[in-house]
Amino acid sequence: MSTPRYPNSAIVLGTEVNGIAVVRSLGRLGVRCSALTSTTQGDHAHQSRYLKHVKVISRAATDAEIAIAVRDIAAFIGGSKPVLIPTTDRFSEFLSRYRNVLEADFFLCCPDLELCDTFLDKWKTAQICNRHGVPIPRTTCPQTDAELAEVAGGIAFPVVVKPRYTFGTGFPGKNAVFTSSDELLSFLGGSALLGHCIVQEIIPSGDGDILVVASYSGDDRLVKAIYSGRKIRQHLPDYGATCFGLSERHPDLESQAARFLQSIQYRGFAALEYARSRTDGMQYFIELNTRTYYHNQLFADAGIDLTQVAYLDATGRDVRAALGQLRQREGLLWLDFRRDFQSMRIKRKQKRITAFEWLRSILKARSFAYWSWRDPLPFLAGCVWRCGDMAMNVLARTARGFNP
Repeated sequence: MSTPRYPNSAIVLGTEVNGIAVVRSLGRLGVRCSALTSTTQGDHAHQSRYLKHVKVISRAATDAEIAIAVRDIAAFIGGSKPVLIPTTDRFSEFLSRYRNVLEADFFLCCPDLELCDTFLDKWKTAQICNRHGVPIPRTTCPQTDAELAEVAGGIAFPVVVKPRYTFGTGFPGKNAVFTSSDELLSFLGGSALLGHCIVQEIIPSGDGDILVVASYSGDDRLVKAIYSGRKIRQHLPDYGATCFGLSERHPDLESQAARFLQSIQYRGFAALEYARSRTDGMQYFIELNTRTYYHNQLFADAGIDLTQVAYLDATGRDVRAALGQLRQREGLLWLDFRRDFQSMRIKRKQKRITAFEWLRSILKARSFAYWSWRDPLPFLAGCVWRCGDMAMNVLARTARGFNP
């Protein structure tokens, strides 16, 4: 076995599309990678040639159980102090909450708990943006029926109602859209949801007008590297995770994001999303993710490998000496075929795209969620799993057809 270029190992927390990109980035840097995941079904990072060890835990695992699992992995792989990299909100919150317990034995790439909590709570997010002059859609958090009535009478419709907390329960779905005050009052009036959800004006935006700024800030709270781009398509359409993304510089937005992060003394990964209004062209802050971003493979392929930056900085190495001057390559397209195909099917029914237009667009992609010439097994395993899943669905439908 060849000697790792860097003696520190890394434990990647989460192994979905996000995690595959992290494992590949660190593997190419010569770092020994292990992973902690809550599932291996339909999740194929564990097939990567760069991943040496995977431990599976329950989706319902407590913080204490996650901490034990992380220490078990560290004991199994041995060697020097590992770097912990979160790829989900759940793991980011865990690292922030357990920072004081873990930082003696691990390098952490996450914000302090107060800021992590701020960006997991949509009402606190709105408040910190307002304090720092970051443009954000008008957002309220009515606590009583009287406050709700005041909001309904003064806010511009349509509005979206979202659960206030990322890990909150009891909200019917991810969010709900309302086009009139009567609809809003009927949904929230007298409800236990008051105080536990936000009401936010909808910016006329969507696919093609959602901008992304992603960065990594060190323990000195300085931004070490920054990327910007655009979501061309999402799944579900206009909302949700990127399925077709574009590397595209937005220097003014990068500067605004960097000033904001440094003013709040942020450290760790940050991925900020902005909705660009189709009526006035203004860019409104939507959310900040405190972890590596879903399509971070595009960042790496475009020359801004935030995973490598984070690893090197966390372990006290000179980022510029190791990686050179980072320059973003523009115009590179990233594709998550499975989700983009599902998005296309929906938009095709809405007569917003044709199959030919979609096919012509994806043929331009040069960065991919699963495919890599240097690491093909996750892609191949995904194809086999998807074919098996489709075959089982066909058999199940056939069996139902013959059921008397």
